[in-house]
Amino acid sequence: MISIYTIYSNPRDYPGLYVLRHWSIYPKVGPVPDTEPMAVSNDLEQCRAKVPPGCVNIGRQDGDCKAILESWI
Repeated sequence: MISIYTIYSNPRDYPGLYVLRHWSIYPKVGPVPDTEPMAVSNDLEQCRAKVPPGCVNIGRQDGDCKAILESWI
């Protein structure tokens, strides 16, 4: 299993805010999101502070939805 932490800007379920969500990536299953966000804030740095230590920002990927600001692995 691989963990990915994604920060969203202005997602539909939290308009005007930043949201940090954790995704678990399983072999043969694919990505599975946690049911609740790890952080919701009007401050980007507050969301980034909740990303676990040692993670690396991999930015956005081709095909990401517009609300995705960055992902950490």
